[in-house]
Amino acid sequence: FRIRQFDGSGTGFFFVSDDDGRSFRQAKGRLVLDETAYSDTGIQEPGLLERKDGVLWVYARTDRGYQYESFSLDGLLSFTPVRQSPFTSPASPMKIKRDPATGILYSVWNPIPNYNGRTLTSAGWGRTPLAVSKSSDDGISWSPLKLIEDDPERGYCYPALYFTADGCLLVAYCRGGAEDGMCLARLGIKKIKLDEI
Repeated sequence: FRIRQFDGSGTGFFFVSDDDGRSFRQAKGRLVLDETAYSDTGIQEPGLLERKDGVLWVYARTDRGYQYESFSLDGLLSFTPVRQSPFTSPASPMKIKRDPATGILYSVWNPIPNYNGRTLTSAGWGRTPLAVSKSSDDGISWSPLKLIEDDPERGYCYPALYFTADGCLLVAYCRGGAEDGMCLARLGIKKIKLDEI
C-alpha cells in the first residue's frame, strides 16, 4: 500500500444561500495562499464582511505572522490575490464586526505573531494578548489597539462580538491557561465601553 503525506494547508471555499438558509450552493471563487512561501496552515477559519461599497472582504488566519485578506467585487465569483493584511497575528482567528448603530468596524484579534524566539506556553499557543481596534472608514485605517487581556500564561481566541443598547461591546472568547491544559477550555466575557476604544 502507499502512504500519502497529509497536507494541512487550508483553501477557502464559500457556500451561498438565496433562500434564507434553506439550501446552499458552492460559490465559484476560492482562496489559496501563493506558493512562493512555505505554510503549514494555508488559509484557515476565514471571516467575511460586506463593505459599504458592496465589496466582500475576506480575512483569514495563517502561520505567516499576519492575517491575510482578499476581496470579491462580484459576489464571490472571483477574488483578488490573497495578500498580507495590516493585522499581525499568530495562527489564531480574528473577528471583525460592524456596529449597526454607527457603521464603525471593530476588530478583535491577537496582535503578536509567533516569531522565531518568542516564548510560548503550551496551554496558550501564543494567543496572547487579545486586543480590540476600530475603523471609522470601512477598514482603510484602524485606531491604536486597546488590550482586552494579556496574561502570558493564557491563550485568548475565537472571539464573538455583540453590541449592546447602552453603547458597549460584549466580547466572548476562549481564555484557558495552564490549569486548564489548553486555551480552549475556559470561556470569558468582557463588556467594553465603545467610547473607550
